[in-house]
Amino acid sequence: MRNFSVILISLAAGAAVALPEVWFLAVPALAALLYILCFHTQSAKHALATGMLFGIATTGAGIWFLWDTLPLTWVPLESPVLQWLSVFVTWGHVALTLACATAVYAWFVWRARTRVFLPLFVIVGWVAQEIAKEWIYYIVTLGDPSLPGAHFSITALGYTLAEHGYLLQLADTFGIYGLNTVVIAGAATICFVSHSVVQKKAYARAVLLTLLFSTLVSVPLWNTDTHHRTDTTLRIALIGTSFPVGAEDTVIATHKKLLRDIAESGNPVDVIVFPEGSGLAHMFPDASERRATLTQLFGDTEVLIISSGYTPPDVSGATHSLLYYDSTTNGRLAVYEKMYLMAHGEYAPYISLPLFAIFNDDDIDAHFRSLGATLARGTHVVSVPYKGAVFGGLLCSEILSPTLYRTLVQEHGATVLINLSHTSWFNDSEVLFSKVLQMAKVHAVQHRKYFIQTSNGFPSFVLNPYGEIVNMTHRGQTSVLYVDIPILQE
Repeated sequence: MRNFSVILISLAAGAAVALPEVWFLAVPALAALLYILCFHTQSAKHALATGMLFGIATTGAGIWFLWDTLPLTWVPLESPVLQWLSVFVTWGHVALTLACATAVYAWFVWRARTRVFLPLFVIVGWVAQEIAKEWIYYIVTLGDPSLPGAHFSITALGYTLAEHGYLLQLADTFGIYGLNTVVIAGAATICFVSHSVVQKKAYARAVLLTLLFSTLVSVPLWNTDTHHRTDTTLRIALIGTSFPVGAEDTVIATHKKLLRDIAESGNPVDVIVFPEGSGLAHMFPDASERRATLTQLFGDTEVLIISSGYTPPDVSGATHSLLYYDSTTNGRLAVYEKMYLMAHGEYAPYISLPLFAIFNDDDIDAHFRSLGATLARGTHVVSVPYKGAVFGGLLCSEILSPTLYRTLVQEHGATVLINLSHTSWFNDSEVLFSKVLQMAKVHAVQHRKYFIQTSNGFPSFVLNPYGEIVNMTHRGQTSVLYVDIPILQE
């Protein structure tokens, strides 16, 4: 019976992570896990197994979008079975290794079950194991272009709270780590209050936990917004597209047409943001042609164009994934080189070759030997001041990192946050889009900034500083979205 209960609560927690419709299951499922560990687990072995199962369910749900990459049309694998197995190995080894942090946490909780400080350990330990999972991911995906640090936060249980407008505000200042704290505090309160009621004892502990949780969730009621919205607004044109992988020529032609449509729309804009992929550098490789075209389209009116692209190999043989800030009147203002590259997509971790050697397949071996072989990562973020705002952009997978946007805001003064993505690899994955939207909401609320997301493959959208959707393009369509964003001042 106990084993069935563990499976049930693990599935419930996994569903909360993967499906925004049942986000509310996260806290009670975690509370049930704590109750079993603290009061119904007989041995360390059972505690480890319980934590491992819960960890695999929640972590596996957080990266379930990997299954949406099937069929792997861009990988030289014709066999559907090999494609399925390659995704299973990638998904399985990440889910299994990250779940080890939850298993260790469960073991420590069980060992501390008779201690006075148990509730405090339960809360602090859970937040620590969420951070540990990010570090474990860094270790198991280590490769030449890896960015050191805790960045892979997508599996965190705290993101479930982004589905509730009020609870999302708890991300203010501390972001996902604040939400992780609220999730475990709520679960611990349910767990220990329930035990006090059933056993008719330890009422003081239950009261203290209830007061702590009540204080945490009341923070948005008395937290004041220190940002002043001026009367000045910037008109942003967001481009949303839905092209399959490998349609570069079509993408370039469409982007050129959309750029001309925006210029000739009679709707003057201040900023144009393209999705990740074929930006100005690819549309107009020749710098003189680019300047002439922009002058023809926009004349003396300055427009900031934010786009991206890959550079050809430099003298060292390295290629770079870049985000460009181009002014139609002043030329290129700045270039950002992507720092957080995605394992198995943009580079092959050291573990890939021995891990996939089990297939004994020459095509798989050649794919991982060539994957991102020349791709180099950047070393610092970049922001650009423009018309009273400061724009700070990152590329695609960098939305996963809790630290990169914080660096843009705290050290580079960014007042508008941007992410350019290319997600058609995931075949319109509902799971991944829901996670992207949750992470974007947390970034917006944590820093109280507008957040702009442009995508090829997913809808493009704008969030206000409270994580509310200002506007969004339609799924599966190519379109331009016009949004007016007020300039924020401290």
